[in-house]
Amino acid sequence: MRRHEKDFMLRRDQKYVGELKKAAVEFSKLLQVPDMPPALKADIVQKLEKYQTDFSAWAEGALEVARHGAAMSKEFHQIEPVIVKIQQSVERRYKEASSAEAATRGSVEMWMLIATWIGGRRVSGASF
Repeated sequence: MRRHEKDFMLRRDQKYVGELKKAAVEFSKLLQVPDMPPALKADIVQKLEKYQTDFSAWAEGALEVARHGAAMSKEFHQIEPVIVKIQQSVERRYKEASSAEAATRGSVEMWMLIATWIGGRRVSGASF
């Protein structure tokens, strides 16, 4: 039963839930020995039932999570091209803004040099 539990956990394949149930039936048959104390047999049966119930609930939850994960992956796959376009647009606009900023900076530096030169000529009393 633990092998089927482990296989389900690794592969998330529903067939292992069925295999675990079959193994539990086979295990239950082993409990039909006449010399087993009834209290021990009842304790084992109770624990086996709890194990199966808990595992089935966990397996259903795991399958539900897997279904939601698959749906989310599908949705993301559909919007991924839009995200790529947005990213490319942002990168293009960033480059354009960087180029415009560099051009503006060059113009400002040129005008500051001209203003400094003119100011320097006025202070020194030189004419144009």
